[in-house]
Amino acid sequence: MRRARPITTLLLAAVAGSATVFGQSTDLPVLETVDRIASVTVYQDEAAVVRRATVELPAGASIVRFDDLPASILEDSVQARSEGDAKVIEVEVRTIAIVDPLVEGRAAELDARILALTREIAVLADERKVLAAEWAFLDAVASGAAKGEGAFDLAAIESQNRFLGERRISILARQREIAAAEAELALRLQGAKFERQSIGGAGARSTVVADVTIMAPQAGPRTVDLLYRVFDASWQPSYRIRTDVLGNQSDIEYDAIVSQHTGEDWNEITLELSTADPTIPTEPPAIEPVTIDVLVPRPAPPTSGRLLEAAAPPGSPAGGGGGGFGGGGSGGILGSPAEDPGAIAFDVGLAVAYRLPRPVTVPSDAAQTRRLRIDAIDGRPELVFVSRPRTGAPPSLRAKLENTGDLVLLPGDASIFVEGDFVGETQVPSVQGRGSFEIYLGVEPRILVTRQPVTRNTSNTGLFGGGRQVSLANRIELENRLPRPVVVELWDRRPVSRNSKIEVAVTGLSLPLAADPEYLADEAPQGLLKWIVPLGAAGSPDAKASVAWTTKVSHAADVETTTIPD
Repeated sequence: MRRARPITTLLLAAVAGSATVFGQSTDLPVLETVDRIASVTVYQDEAAVVRRATVELPAGASIVRFDDLPASILEDSVQARSEGDAKVIEVEVRTIAIVDPLVEGRAAELDARILALTREIAVLADERKVLAAEWAFLDAVASGAAKGEGAFDLAAIESQNRFLGERRISILARQREIAAAEAELALRLQGAKFERQSIGGAGARSTVVADVTIMAPQAGPRTVDLLYRVFDASWQPSYRIRTDVLGNQSDIEYDAIVSQHTGEDWNEITLELSTADPTIPTEPPAIEPVTIDVLVPRPAPPTSGRLLEAAAPPGSPAGGGGGGFGGGGSGGILGSPAEDPGAIAFDVGLAVAYRLPRPVTVPSDAAQTRRLRIDAIDGRPELVFVSRPRTGAPPSLRAKLENTGDLVLLPGDASIFVEGDFVGETQVPSVQGRGSFEIYLGVEPRILVTRQPVTRNTSNTGLFGGGRQVSLANRIELENRLPRPVVVELWDRRPVSRNSKIEVAVTGLSLPLAADPEYLADEAPQGLLKWIVPLGAAGSPDAKASVAWTTKVSHAADVETTTIPD
């Protein structure tokens, strides 16, 4: 992540209506503004901010000052513009050290109070030590009197004990007074220190300002915008997909999770959310030169015959592919349906920006995020239950949702609700306007799909039994126990031959395989079998169905194959 360039810290003051820098006046009037943040465009990890102020410009040159800018501002990104005939000459960003005399006086007062309280506490501590020493002396006197020899003077002893007792009572009382006074002084000292710490050093603080030098041919009010970028702002798409299975209805709530702790609150602003990345260099990377030379072959390592036989033949399927950017366009407004007060999308080359339809407020708070509605889309679901009984899992309800709007749906997390209940989370891929995508809504145990054990039979084929054939008889039973008709997309498999000496065929289909182009082009060549099986409501004659087929694997008698799976 890039970091902002350091901004020079200066001590700046407005004196007699002119700007003073390092004691040298520019002799230009400095106009303080009452500005507000008008609009913000949020990218992946930063934001572009527009501050707007209306000022009464004098004829000629003047300086319009925008103050209290965030410390996270990118200095190189700061620029300004003005309406009408006023011309921006220069924009200068600086950090101003500010000393508030009132705060500074309060700091000095607190420093004096802290010193006085500390001294009072020290005096009490000294007195406590004196009282402790006196108590020890009284103990010594009492001990010496107790060790006296010869006749006792009872009157003297009584007088002495009375004196010792009275003095000890006096010492204990004073010690209690000292303890109470110390506790009170400690509380007062703690409060004074806390207040002093909150003020800071000598009452000084700093603020970032931008001085915009403007030339106006004649006096009058002008609107001046300050544009800049800041760090610590981001957004990501988030979805809530609510499906009513009985009503065959899906609503896609397209939201944005926005967070920012830039140091300035965004109050009632026009907000745009962009997929662009301002950190990508504008210049394309250079192409490195390459060379070609005569190949000097290296000796091949020894390879066993068994490894050669197991190797895939030339032309076998291999992974690969590529990707790239899609998009482009004229930069016009794409828009959302007229009846839906959603965001407006702007096609900006390789990026898309969403402008929210109403002013929003996003406070600067690292611990909080805002969920903002971009659009609400009628998904028009196509519901089908997908069953793969080989896996042992119950059928899952899949919804093919259509993006009926023109907005691009960006990749993001989605919370799924079915009949008002939260059922889980999934990922929404990138979906162009008027495009479609698929999500799974959960399993349905009331659709029973049972795969029967495979029957295997091996026989000889050809003239004089010159070949071998393994037949695998398969059967799947389906039953719908839901009170409504359903459609089940049923999947199974057959072995795929990797050698021309082995032939695999599927015969005896009780129900034709699916014929959609996507299946025939992608899954069928991999040996995957797909059927579309409609089932009636529970209790109806069509609530049950079965699918049966036979897989036949044929080869010459002298060909040894790998294990033929069921």
